[in-house]
Amino acid sequence: MSLVIDVDEQIQNFLKDENKMSMLIQGGVGTGKTIYCQYLIAQLLESRQIIPIYITLPKLQNWEKQMVEETLQELQLTPLEIQKLQDSKTQLLFVVDGYDEIRSYKCLYNTNNLLNWNCKVIFTCRSSHIAGDPSYFKYFIPSKFDRSLAFQEVVLVHFNDQQINDYLQRFVQKSQTELHWDTEPTQTRFQVYASQ
Repeated sequence: MSLVIDVDEQIQNFLKDENKMSMLIQGGVGTGKTIYCQYLIAQLLESRQIIPIYITLPKLQNWEKQMVEETLQELQLTPLEIQKLQDSKTQLLFVVDGYDEIRSYKCLYNTNNLLNWNCKVIFTCRSSHIAGDPSYFKYFIPSKFDRSLAFQEVVLVHFNDQQINDYLQRFVQKSQTELHWDTEPTQTRFQVYASQ
């Protein structure tokens, strides 16, 4: 038996819950953690519900203490603009991708002083990086906060063949109606894939 949840709905619940500070999206290699986060950023930018900032940990020099500041500088913000953003009441969402890729077991919430920002944080991490550690949540929330109140997580898994087929069929139908593509060749290839 498997439990299927709507990740978008889980994210919206996380964003609305004033007690939740941190969310972990975990999954195996290739389950779509990074792609989902990029999709999420695009959706949130369009909705203007919150200001999302995408942070790619492996690309940063000082991820341990300056991940936000370094990312904002890469986005061409000056130190003064960064300070104004930090001091403002503007609600931010830091989407921190690739925790497993830095090969660390530090609480970046603490080391980056994220309590000094008006923010929520979503981390991504491969499940294998935290497997076997029953208290892995401590890497994703400030130490003085209650896990049950401040932390939420979602586990992504690979699609099975039926889910892939259903997705491809919906994509083809949407493409025909919304994008006005000639999808007959693509649909034929999907049908061949589905019949294998």
